[in-house]
Amino acid sequence: MKTNTIKYFIAICLFVCSTIFITSCGDDEISGCTDPNAENYNAEADTDDNSCVFAIDKFIGEYVGTFACPGFLAAIDSDSIGFSIVAGLDDTKFNEVIITLKDVSGFDIPLTANASGNMLTDINAELLGIPVLNITSDVTGTGEATLSADGQTLEAQVTLTVVNILGTNGGICTLVGTKQ
Repeated sequence: MKTNTIKYFIAICLFVCSTIFITSCGDDEISGCTDPNAENYNAEADTDDNSCVFAIDKFIGEYVGTFACPGFLAAIDSDSIGFSIVAGLDDTKFNEVIITLKDVSGFDIPLTANASGNMLTDINAELLGIPVLNITSDVTGTGEATLSADGQTLEAQVTLTVVNILGTNGGICTLVGTKQ
């Protein structure tokens, strides 16, 4: 009788242990962001939980602010400028945005940039044959911008160069805007 009790006890222990080992050996599903272009990409995730956050998402929107330039470029200053930021047109450039400064001396200025964290880098503009102070000019610009920690204020420094019959003029312009 004692032998049977010990056999039953050993059998139950083996059954319980094997059940624990079998169920714990299965691969646990890891949920997370599975898009390698997202800021919160999880290489170990095997199930996408729709939590992906892309750098451009923080910047997309309408802004109102100021645009201030030195010297010759002061003619395009604005105490109240609207600008928008939208996703870039090229689907293969996941972090590209288009910034459109609205109605700067009568025309819109499109700029491109790359979003990374709270920064817009590689801000770039090339406008050929546009009127600046009623003189046909070629305008180029480069710079970068920072989005505040609360995601509401964008501040950019853009170096603009204007080439026309008067020569080459330029300077660093400051764009500050609040997301609407």
